[in-house]
Amino acid sequence: SKIAGAIPGVNWQERGPNNCGGRTRTIMVDPNDPTKKTVWSAGVAGGLWKTTDINLSSPIWVSQNDFFLIFAITSICYAPNNTQVFYFGTGEGYFNADFQRGNGIWKSTDGGSTWNQLASTNANANFYYVNRMVVHSSGDIYVATNSGIFRSQNGGTTWTSVLSTVSGSVTNN
Repeated sequence: SKIAGAIPGVNWQERGPNNCGGRTRTIMVDPNDPTKKTVWSAGVAGGLWKTTDINLSSPIWVSQNDFFLIFAITSICYAPNNTQVFYFGTGEGYFNADFQRGNGIWKSTDGGSTWNQLASTNANANFYYVNRMVVHSSGDIYVATNSGIFRSQNGGTTWTSVLSTVSGSVTNN
């Protein structure tokens, strides 16, 4: 049986962001920072945040866009074949008491300086609850949602169902 408790030999230190509300759902170390001090963090009704020095005792976190505060940002990733390309997914698909429906997937092609919503995921029920995302070294994007697993082979312009959920079960397409 599992016993909850501290992990032996691990001492946690709070690093924020602590100047916003919401639950943190995703963290990503910026692949473009050779020092590995730049970190992205996002959450439910908390928005997208970035610090350029996670090693400070009180890191300074900067909101990346006030508009993002309305989203439940649940996953962030980058393309290993082009680390200037980032994606984040929205929608908390765990259906807890205060979950939020998302608004698809957003993409940056300049290392997170600017973001645009992928039109293919806007108002698309398959992308209301993006739980996890990953970009393969081939550039293919894989997204796990409450509707199944989807793949894009063209940077998010179109999507193909890889696995879908039907009546609570997963079927192979």
